[in-house]
Amino acid sequence: MRLVRRKKAYFAMQACVILSLAFFGLGVYSLSKGKGTLLLLLSALFFVSFEIILVKYTRVRVLRNRLLKLQREELAQRVNELSVLYKVSELDYSANDLDSFLQSLLEHTCNVFHAPAGELLLLEGDELKYRAWRGLTDAYVQKVHFRIGEGLIGRSALGEVIRADDLHSHPQALFVEENLQEGFSSFLSVPLRVKDKIIGVLAIRAREVRTFGDVDTQLLATIANNAASFIDQSRLYYLLKETNKELELVNKVSRVLNSSLHTDKIFKNLLDEIVAATGLRRCTLFSVDYDNGVIVPEVSTFLSEGTMEKWNMPIDGSLTGKAVRKGKALIISDMSAEVLSAQGKENVTELNIKNLAIIPIIYRGRVNGVIHLNDRDSHEFRKWEIELVEAAADHAGVALENARLYQRMAALAVTDGLTGAYTRQYLNTRFEEEWVRCQRENASLSLLMIDIDDFKVVNDKYGHLNGDKVLKQLVKIVKENVRRSDVVSRYGGEEFVIILPDTDRLGALKAAKKIRREVERQTTPQVTVSVGIAENTEEYVNSEQLLQEADAAMYGAKKGGKNRVYLASSGKLEVIENCGQKK
Repeated sequence: MRLVRRKKAYFAMQACVILSLAFFGLGVYSLSKGKGTLLLLLSALFFVSFEIILVKYTRVRVLRNRLLKLQREELAQRVNELSVLYKVSELDYSANDLDSFLQSLLEHTCNVFHAPAGELLLLEGDELKYRAWRGLTDAYVQKVHFRIGEGLIGRSALGEVIRADDLHSHPQALFVEENLQEGFSSFLSVPLRVKDKIIGVLAIRAREVRTFGDVDTQLLATIANNAASFIDQSRLYYLLKETNKELELVNKVSRVLNSSLHTDKIFKNLLDEIVAATGLRRCTLFSVDYDNGVIVPEVSTFLSEGTMEKWNMPIDGSLTGKAVRKGKALIISDMSAEVLSAQGKENVTELNIKNLAIIPIIYRGRVNGVIHLNDRDSHEFRKWEIELVEAAADHAGVALENARLYQRMAALAVTDGLTGAYTRQYLNTRFEEEWVRCQRENASLSLLMIDIDDFKVVNDKYGHLNGDKVLKQLVKIVKENVRRSDVVSRYGGEEFVIILPDTDRLGALKAAKKIRREVERQTTPQVTVSVGIAENTEEYVNSEQLLQEADAAMYGAKKGGKNRVYLASSGKLEVIENCGQKK
């Protein structure tokens, strides 16, 4: 129909032109014959009027075409906006986490503008935090920081729309060197606004010098305004989701942890629940030994038993110790930038640890344990992950304290009140259990019998209080030089027996020699000890025979001159370490 109308208008114009020319020609002819002056004037007037109409018609057509072009551009822009908004509305913010939703939103936005890079930052307090980015390096994102009003992005957080044709020369641009390294020249940013509240900034970048026009600005602002409401809704959704997950974990942890009064089982249950709730694969739990000033690994998802021994850390002088002393979580995003001990560097390198979250387990201000979370990738721990683990740690603190109180009360019944060593009654029970186990599993089992040389002289010369002090020192030295699984017990007076499960004569000899040397070096007043060793072999038919052999070896050491280590072997005594009689 439009084409038909155009053709009719064209033929009408042609007819008018022909008619006006005919009139004008007729007037000229009549005038040449001495007639038709009026006709000539009328034809000229008709011709001029037609030209005026033709010019106006042409101008109207030009204006109409321009208007149609603008309408088409506005329509295309509106279609583009609606297309983007439709894609944004299709994003399923309930399927994954918030960061995945934000990343998808940014990807769609960059694709609309054919922008190679973009970023989305959300406000946390007065600081803008990167939550999604495209085309920017991780190193850049980790290095740059913006507060409200700082730099171009910070200005957008105040509600401004920022357009920069050349980032490197813009007077308000920050991190110029970093931007040069990234290779982007042009920049456009708009605030993310929910009603009257600004929640963040959305920005796009271009490598070439590009002037972002009003159409670009309007489109990005439209995307940002609509995206902001989605972000606000998704934040609420994830807050509810994380709160629900936290409540579920706390309820489960509380139920599971309170079902046991044994610290090893509590640590294991806590580890399982943390891994199940967060999905983090590398987690280790530590106990804190204030008596010896060390932090000791208990259970781990990825450390072997042999490796765990390398992770004993001092409370003073270690990153984990810092978290213990302050009683606060410590989040480290780049372990390569930390100052570590030689052993710490070796551990981090060997296991390719990129980052570390250290979360203390606290009860009434006292740190009873520590949770390590780490990753071999450059994983940034999310806020909800840390909060979730901290909530579990709070309940674990109560459970660990209850278990320790129980174990302390139980230990009082089997522990010597003066030295802290186990009682003889406990020794008899535990020794029989270990004997049965080693027979069943064909495992090694050794005994150390230790006696303080000339202890009566110490009491007579220095008094019984100093004698008690020596007994305490001896037990402390012994515990420091044997494993936690070994059993240190007071046999009677100044005699002590140490059960060494899964230990052959070589392991027993090593422990005995070290104990003898350290006692002589560390005790005040100085004393020495005589040590007898016996290893379970086929010649022994019961546990009592093994104990008698260790006792015989110890008395052999005393008769041999004291301050010695003797080994009972096939009914004979073998001198292992002969250090002469104490002076």
